[in-house]
Amino acid sequence: MLNKLLSGDYPRSRVLSGMLIVVLFILTFMPFIVEVFGIENGRQLAMDSAVKICIFILLAASYDMLLGYTAVISFAHTVFFAIGAYSVGIMLNYTGGSWIALIGAIIIGIVFSAVLALIIALVGLRVRTLFFTMITLAVAAGFLFFLVKLSEYTGGLDGLNFDEGIPDLLAKKWILVGDGDVNLSGIRYVAYYGIFFITAIVFWFMLRMVNSPLGRVLQAIRENEFRTLAIGFKPVIYKMIVIVIACSIASLAGSLYAIWLRSAVPNSYLTLNIMIAVLIMVVVGGMGTIYGSVIGAVIMTLMENYLRAGLDSLIGEGIDIPVIHELIHADRWLMYLGIMYVLCVYFFNIGVVGQLRVMAAEKLLKKSQA
Repeated sequence: MLNKLLSGDYPRSRVLSGMLIVVLFILTFMPFIVEVFGIENGRQLAMDSAVKICIFILLAASYDMLLGYTAVISFAHTVFFAIGAYSVGIMLNYTGGSWIALIGAIIIGIVFSAVLALIIALVGLRVRTLFFTMITLAVAAGFLFFLVKLSEYTGGLDGLNFDEGIPDLLAKKWILVGDGDVNLSGIRYVAYYGIFFITAIVFWFMLRMVNSPLGRVLQAIRENEFRTLAIGFKPVIYKMIVIVIACSIASLAGSLYAIWLRSAVPNSYLTLNIMIAVLIMVVVGGMGTIYGSVIGAVIMTLMENYLRAGLDSLIGEGIDIPVIHELIHADRWLMYLGIMYVLCVYFFNIGVVGQLRVMAAEKLLKKSQA
């Protein structure tokens, strides 16, 4: 049963299995963990971090389908992330908000993203990989230009805020009281669990897809495109398919994130920093593994949210030594992130997941030879 569920693609490492189980457990029970352990000041940060991990698992895994499985490098992935967010924002702003409008906005965003991705693929895949990358970079810059110019509908650089347009079921402050021990007041657990379960289902779909016959062809294209063509498969067709699917999933992720944030702002969806963050997640987690997106999203999100908060708290302790004060300034978190990235690339040059799998395989080989 488990073999069919995971398409035979097990973590293949006890350490990795343990890490994935811990992540799954925490994400599943995060609202209860926040309440039971009395996390008051960090409640919103903890919930936002959990949601961000879910969203970026989808975003990183969909990008891994391009980079890790097909060797397609795109800098326009955040464009589709933004399309999903703005489709929800515009629809809810101009319809007053309802379940039909919300679901329709998500579907419209996915369809529009699929069509745009197909157009980019038809035009871009006719050239070499480097020029395709440049085309996607131009698309990202052009999309930001249109967002600013169409400020009447998109809100320009200020974006859209649609807190009032969210359907009542997602907007209300819910209370769940059992024996008095668990009180979820102030936590939008309906929206949280909606995002969590959609993430789990789509992640499972991607895992199944990359281990299907289609996924095998994609890996063959990555390893040797000319040989794949010689044995009868057309790489361009398969690349188009995976680009459309990956970009549609990125749009879905953007829609879910917009529902949680209740806003669509360029800085939250369409910046080079976000694209670089997604790339780091894929590389650090492990390209061509899908599981790596989980590890990468967790590492990046915790580094961004809690490293910055930790540095702020150190400054709050009154450390006034000039050099030390500059080193622990909250704005320096990117420097420490860069150091972490360099160390991961140096010691885990095939990603955390890849390295753990290699170590597990070597251990198993030594045991069999003993």
